[in-house]
Amino acid sequence: MGRRIHGEQIYVETLVRAPMERLWELTQDPAQHTRWDLRFTEISYLPRPDPQQPQEFRYAIRLGPFSVAGVGRTLGETERPDGTRTSALGFGSRNPLSPIRIGRGYWRYVPTDDGVRFLTGFDYDTRWGPVGRLVDRAFRPAMGWATAFSFDRLRLWLEEEHPGTQRDPGGGEGVRLRVEPGRAARAARPAHPARPHVRHRAPHDRARRGGGVSIFATAMGPDFERLHPMMRKRFGVSVAGGRACIGRGVMDEVWHGPSWTLPFLRLGSWRNILVPVQGRDIPFMIENYPYVDSLGRETVSFNRTFEVPPRRARFDAQMVLDPGRNQVVDFLGTHQHLATPLSFEVTTEGGLTIRSHDQVFQEGPLRFRFPDQLTGQAVLHERYDESIERFRIEVSVSNRRFGRLAGYRGTFTCTWPAIGDEGVPASVKPRREDPRL
Repeated sequence: MGRRIHGEQIYVETLVRAPMERLWELTQDPAQHTRWDLRFTEISYLPRPDPQQPQEFRYAIRLGPFSVAGVGRTLGETERPDGTRTSALGFGSRNPLSPIRIGRGYWRYVPTDDGVRFLTGFDYDTRWGPVGRLVDRAFRPAMGWATAFSFDRLRLWLEEEHPGTQRDPGGGEGVRLRVEPGRAARAARPAHPARPHVRHRAPHDRARRGGGVSIFATAMGPDFERLHPMMRKRFGVSVAGGRACIGRGVMDEVWHGPSWTLPFLRLGSWRNILVPVQGRDIPFMIENYPYVDSLGRETVSFNRTFEVPPRRARFDAQMVLDPGRNQVVDFLGTHQHLATPLSFEVTTEGGLTIRSHDQVFQEGPLRFRFPDQLTGQAVLHERYDESIERFRIEVSVSNRRFGRLAGYRGTFTCTWPAIGDEGVPASVKPRREDPRL
């Protein structure tokens, strides 16, 4: 593993407000490592007859129905006088199914007044020649995303263990991710992603410009009037209207695809994107609050809660009107990592079909569109059933190659509570808002 690695380095950094020794334990102990790192299903040390030789370890990751294993080797550990620790390692796999052939990386722990700045950088060479390099255009950002999610998971775990520490208030700076040209073996440097300049507009100006028309009515134009009156009322909530729409009911079925889809669903559920659960007769709530976000955009929350014992699962989204394209953009999750434009079609009975399209991943300066082969398209069918005086909903997320991934169907009723002077509940807003549409 001594050869030179060429590629784009994946760099992830977070600030952990916890003791250095506890962070070191959770990241250096293989048994603890797999509890928080979504990339690995197994890490175990291999026998080391000579203590002077580098420690080798076996790792495994599940890719769909396949388990792909590899071998890693510690290349050295250093500790500076200021307490900074660095652990370097090499890794590789001979499995022909592994996109990674050989790689190298490091972990660095930098003590600060606020905690430990924990960061990693790694790089690798692919196999399969030109095909492998093409696959890596999607695989490498996915690896960066999985690493960032895992770092955030570790950070939250440690900060829950140490409640006396002050948590990240949710400004979106918990984890920083970037993919950049260069070798992972070079010295790491702090990530300072440039913030785009955003022109803020006063909320009352934006509401007045909307004239009380909902973002859905604006995007749909004359077709909005073809909706059933109850559907117009439901999708007609606006800031100027001053009312929310709260739906409560039961989902006859909540389902997910084959077992190999669960790791991806669980990854998304960490930021309230999709739900990795299934069952029947699941109590359900959807919260549609219109509000003006911190960027001056009229927004409608689409936060769904599924009461699946023994826990509660949430699927969060915020819908924002892109005035330039007269199109609604759906931001998914607590940190608006995923964005997808939506199209609307009115059915013959006055119902509504909503389809998602290209999915864009956004994290700091990183922004890319998922290839069609890796995109899950969501299709929502909703209508008002006068015979039972309830709304019927059916949602399906599928991939054109791998089939159905997740979904739910059922019925609910709605109320339209007034939004008081206290405004919209903080629980329905994302922890971070992305200015890019």
